[in-house]
Amino acid sequence: MTNREIYESKKVSIQEALSHIRSGDCIIGGTYASEPVQLYSQLHTITDHVDDVHVWLCNERDNFPFMMDPAYQQHFTFNSAFYGTNERAMHNGGRVSYFPWYLSQVGHHLV
Repeated sequence: MTNREIYESKKVSIQEALSHIRSGDCIIGGTYASEPVQLYSQLHTITDHVDDVHVWLCNERDNFPFMMDPAYQQHFTFNSAFYGTNERAMHNGGRVSYFPWYLSQVGHHLV
């Protein structure tokens, strides 16, 4: 099987990906240019059946509703390696924690 065939066999719609998220789950997205924009853009739509979803962020580029809209604050908490504009805005609500890291060692901590 080629890499392209493997990729195509694993690809799902955003709605299907969202259907797999449960209360208490942890979502770890990429940073800035590699963050799952389509998933993050729709994540707020599952708040009718999930709570306590933990999201690990780092330098996100957009103000996604699940992060910034107070209506969703009881459903999501955040850990971030970068305390940017969005994290500072969420800080007052006690929904975000900062975790320090060394970019040069990221690969070593993920294996």
